[in-house]
Amino acid sequence: MQTFMSRAALDLLILALTIGGAAVAATAGGYIQFIMGLVALTTILGVGLNVLYGLTGLVSLGQVGFFAIGAYASGVLTLAGVSFWLALPSAALLAGPRDVFSPFPPPAWRVRFSPW
Repeated sequence: MQTFMSRAALDLLILALTIGGAAVAATAGGYIQFIMGLVALTTILGVGLNVLYGLTGLVSLGQVGFFAIGAYASGVLTLAGVSFWLALPSAALLAGPRDVFSPFPPPAWRVRFSPW
């Protein structure tokens, strides 16, 4: 099978694009940085769902729910005047407990749908 470029060339291309993107983000205005942040967050969510659904075939809305709770908490904290850099880890701490307890079904579901 013929390849388009070698592994080392592909790694160098990805590194150059990453450095270029970081340079654009550092020199761009506020709106461009906002759009780049939205694209980055959507890409992270999309890649995570692709790994989960595309590679394993599992459908999980829990990952999207975790993302939504963190985004909502971060937005509310930022609008309340909290610094973004403090709101980001706070949103993760607020969304984290929901993800810890999500694998455990409620007792009523356990009776109805449990195979044992």
